[in-house]
Amino acid sequence: MKLLNTSLLLLAVASTSALANDNNLYIGVNYLSSDYELDLGLTGTSPQSSDTAKGFNINLGYLYALNDKFDLAFEASINDYGSADINNIGGTKADTDVSSVVVSVKPTYYFGDSGFSLTGVLGFGSYTTDITFSSESSSLTAVGTESEFGISYGIEAAYQFTDTFGVVAGYQAAKIDYQDNVSLDLNTVSLGARFRF
Repeated sequence: MKLLNTSLLLLAVASTSALANDNNLYIGVNYLSSDYELDLGLTGTSPQSSDTAKGFNINLGYLYALNDKFDLAFEASINDYGSADINNIGGTKADTDVSSVVVSVKPTYYFGDSGFSLTGVLGFGSYTTDITFSSESSSLTAVGTESEFGISYGIEAAYQFTDTFGVVAGYQAAKIDYQDNVSLDLNTVSLGARFRF
């Protein structure tokens, strides 16, 4: 939570000179559809993919205008990617739940006055993975939690209906390396709304 608190503080400080009607601040809510690929680093096993996980994202950002076609956004987000099953991991099933707090830099290009824009995304955040292992041949279970920092990258396309409301669709990928050679590849498609004020 320290990363989120720091991010929100920076956004608040950066926006104090632009709290007039410039619509430089925004808040967004997104639906997330994610696929996990988990590698436990065990001899004789290969990375296994999950079912599709469904979750949500809440973000707060500040837009800094570079010129009439480009701006740069600084964004903090809370992400709950949802829970999904990963099967066939050495005879076990892993119920995997992933969440994160991420700070992102997002350069955006605007296509004139059409309302359309295209955004690149580069983020850094703290990712937490909760895994419940269950045996396919017995009732034994084991629970593990891993937290680590990771980098994400992606692209977004948006359409602004009015000065204050728009819709956003995007794709982001992240690879998180945990301890003991455990790694997680995270691929997420998002769709949501953004409110500028």
